[in-house]
Amino acid sequence: MGPVVNDVTSFQYPISIAPCREKVNNNTNQRTLFVAVISAPNNFEKRATIRSTWPSHLKNQSNINRQLDLVGFGFIVGLTNNKTVHQKLTEESAKHNDILQVNVYDKYRNLSVKAAGLLNWLNSRCSQVDFVLKVDDDVYVNVHNLATVLHSFSPSEPSIYGHKAGGSHPSRTEGKNPSSFEEWPWFRIPIFLQGAGIVIAGSAVRSLLAAVQTTPYFIWDDIYLIGLCAVKAGLHIRISDRIFVDQPKNPADPCFVRSAVMWTVRAAEHMNSSHFVSHNLYRNPAAIHCILRNYAKHNKTFVTFSESTVMEPAIPSEFPFEFINTP
Repeated sequence: MGPVVNDVTSFQYPISIAPCREKVNNNTNQRTLFVAVISAPNNFEKRATIRSTWPSHLKNQSNINRQLDLVGFGFIVGLTNNKTVHQKLTEESAKHNDILQVNVYDKYRNLSVKAAGLLNWLNSRCSQVDFVLKVDDDVYVNVHNLATVLHSFSPSEPSIYGHKAGGSHPSRTEGKNPSSFEEWPWFRIPIFLQGAGIVIAGSAVRSLLAAVQTTPYFIWDDIYLIGLCAVKAGLHIRISDRIFVDQPKNPADPCFVRSAVMWTVRAAEHMNSSHFVSHNLYRNPAAIHCILRNYAKHNKTFVTFSESTVMEPAIPSEFPFEFINTP
C-alpha cells in the first residue's frame, strides 16, 4: 500500500492478556468475538461499572439461536506517568486479567497510535476471530441485539460496521473535527464511522493494519482509522443508524433499548439503568406495548410480536445496513 512510515510490529504490551482462545466447536450458530474496550489508565470506576453490566450478558446469553463465542476481552489502555495510577492498574490487572496496555502514553493525540497497537495485537494473537467489537468505556452494549446483527454478517467479508459521520466541511473554529489548516488543509472531511462503537470483521484486521503501516498517524483517530486507512485498504464500510447512538436522550427507555445495539452514557447511573432495562426487557411482558408502538406502521400482528420478538432479541431486518461509497 506504499512505503512504510509506521513500524506497527514494534509495539510492546507491558500489561497483557491471554491470546484469544480457539473456537469451542464448529457450531454454525455461533460467531467468535473479541471485545476491545478503549479506556484510560485512571478510568477505574468506568471499568468497574462495565464489568458489572453488559459483559455479563456475553457469559449468560438468552439468544440460544444466535450465540456469540467470546474468545477474548480486554480494556485497552496506554502508559501513564503517574506511579500511583500505574500501581493500581497493575493490581487491577492481577485481579481481573483483562487489561491490555500498549506502550504509548495515553493522551488524546495518541489515540490513533494506541488503536494501531490494538490492531497489531489482534493480528498476532487473535487472527482467527470472526469479529472485533471496539467500544469506548462510556458505551453500553445491548448484547442481545449485537448477536442478532453479527449473525446477519459474513465473517469472511472484510468490512467495518458503524454509524456514518463526516463528509462535511471542517469547522475551523470549534468542534471535534479538525479546526486548523495545519492539521487538515483540505476542504472536506472524509466519510468515517463514529469510533466510540464499531465492529471490525476479523478478515479486515490485517489489511487495516497494513494501511496503518503506510499512512502517517493523524490526531483524530476515527477519521484516521476509517476515513483514511479503511478506505485505503479497500475495506467495505457498512452503516446503520441503529448500531451506535451517541448520547441518546433517554438510554433507559425500553423502546430505545429494544431498537439499538450500543450507545454512549453520561454517567455510571445511566450505564446501570441501561443494563437493568436490557436485562429485563426480554423477560417482561410490558415490552409488548413498546414493540407494538414501534411496529404499528408495518401492519404486524400482535401474535407475530408475541411469538417472534417479545421474548427474543430483535430480528436482523430491524437493523438494515447499507454500503457507503468511498473514493
